[in-house]
Amino acid sequence: MRVVAIISWIMYGIAWMLPALILKCHGQTLIWPGYECVLQGLLALLIAQIEILANPLFIAASCLLLTPNKKIGAAFAITALIVATQTFTLFKVDIYLDEGGVNIAHLNSFGPGFYLWYSAIVLVAVAACVRLWRKSRSI
Repeated sequence: MRVVAIISWIMYGIAWMLPALILKCHGQTLIWPGYECVLQGLLALLIAQIEILANPLFIAASCLLLTPNKKIGAAFAITALIVATQTFTLFKVDIYLDEGGVNIAHLNSFGPGFYLWYSAIVLVAVAACVRLWRKSRSI
């Protein structure tokens, strides 16, 4: 499980640097890398977009892969995956780029950073569930 945790952390770190969200605003294309999505995600909590909370849940779940806490690790990993899945609702949400509501962007597509980020969470969730399943079969 140590290898899975390390691979997921590498994927997660690279995702911060790659384009994650491709937005359209007034005919212009805006590309947000992963780190900008994290910073904007903190503000998105104000409009009930909670996908940013998948990050600390992912970190906790990947760290719990290295401990004997199989049930807690699986719970954190599955919760991180469920919370991260809320990102797909961004296609239907107005993304305000200023405080006056003049510049409103809409999600056009996801970039490779998003897919790498989401894949890292899926990898940890699958590993945690497989680990839990193996434990239940050995008893």
